[in-house]
Amino acid sequence: MKVNREITGRFSAAIALGAFWLFAGFMLRLVLLIYSADQIVAGPVELIKVFAAGLVFDAAVAGQGLLPLLLYLAAVPRRFFNTRWNKAFILLIVWSSAAGLLLLSVTEAYFWAEFQARFNFIAVDYLVYTQELLGMIREGYPVKTVFAGIAAVATLITLLFYGKCLRWDDTASLRGRMTVAIAGLVFPFE
Repeated sequence: MKVNREITGRFSAAIALGAFWLFAGFMLRLVLLIYSADQIVAGPVELIKVFAAGLVFDAAVAGQGLLPLLLYLAAVPRRFFNTRWNKAFILLIVWSSAAGLLLLSVTEAYFWAEFQARFNFIAVDYLVYTQELLGMIREGYPVKTVFAGIAAVATLITLLFYGKCLRWDDTASLRGRMTVAIAGLVFPFE
């Protein structure tokens, strides 16, 4: 399969973030599996099914989560795409997305350690008691250290993506960009 380099250059941020999204989901499942290994009765085949189903769900969520970025990358005019402002904006999106995914993963790991379950109705119940919850979190967890760690790792991921993954060549035609945008609109909802 030949990958169209015209498309992958302009959409390299979305591709890199999508890959990171899938990697983060896989690593979270692996960490939760290791954490609960003594309680798991499933065999290897069942675990493969769990990880495969997780990959499908993560791909669907990543498709929806990355849709605004895909639409932006498709719509941004060619004359603006290679400017310093646009590159800084895309890097800010990459950093924010990486930090958000890391925060979600760390939060879910803490939640698992507390309740032996993924986010569920317990998490929704806590939304009703926001002030109490925030007070308990500040008292019981190293919030500043966790946030600093997430910011540092998100910065490293952004620098890695900037050096290895992000491409600023913009030879994609408007038709090619709109094809990707339309595919992005259709994919997450199927």
